[in-house]
Amino acid sequence: KQIWRAFMVEKKAKMTALDFARTYWNVAANAACLDLMNDVPVLPGTVLYHPVEMPILTDEEDCMRRADPVSRVDVETGEVQLFTCAGACGDAGDDFARLAWALEEGVIFLRGVLPQGHWAEPYLRDLRSNEVEIDGQVLAENRFNGNWCGANVKLVDMLKVTLGGITHTIKEPFAVDHPVFGHTIHVPKDARAPGRVLRQISTYIDHGDVFHETEYETDAQDLEDMIAILSGEPANLTLRKCLDSGGVCSKSNLWDKSFKVTIARTGVLVSGI
Repeated sequence: KQIWRAFMVEKKAKMTALDFARTYWNVAANAACLDLMNDVPVLPGTVLYHPVEMPILTDEEDCMRRADPVSRVDVETGEVQLFTCAGACGDAGDDFARLAWALEEGVIFLRGVLPQGHWAEPYLRDLRSNEVEIDGQVLAENRFNGNWCGANVKLVDMLKVTLGGITHTIKEPFAVDHPVFGHTIHVPKDARAPGRVLRQISTYIDHGDVFHETEYETDAQDLEDMIAILSGEPANLTLRKCLDSGGVCSKSNLWDKSFKVTIARTGVLVSGI
């Protein structure tokens, strides 16, 4: 470690701050010399990342991308906001509401820890440190029960999340887990492909580490059908979707036929078809 330290001190004197941080940050961390970075006025992209889409359980890497290097000036002037959110892609309460806010705010997350005394320490905030507020006009709600998970579903107009006094309108659904009431899915009006939000509730991976894609796709389609109905989808369109998914056009004994169908208030198909 002493040899590494002496080597990096020599390199630090000869290299630009960016090149030194980018080349030797991880080396310094492994050699317990990370304090050499305390006065280097740049954070390398190797330790920075930002969300590019709403994360899901166990899928942090696919939903995050490495960020560009950040200078000390950018951080100190507030041009760049640095956050830590270790484990925030888990299902701990309102994590996904916070991540939805972070996606809209454009924050940068730090991977790992800073050495004690680093210039960025006073500017590093924990995404979980502030109370989160969820707001919007609930247009409709219902209970969804799928093959692998269930949740209360709320269709919301102007869905907003506030964190640290800053409010953002959210464009994608997110799930919140309450210790008493269980999961609630908040769906912005006109959200696209809202079925993916189910993977914030369940991984759809069994004990054998097998992803059950068919069950997930079925649940996602059922949830999207429910949301379409909550959004005011006309009954004839819903019926047409049911007929299409049932493959009626391929059943030759139905060709050139017409039927009168009555569905009771209880949801029972009335006989006489």
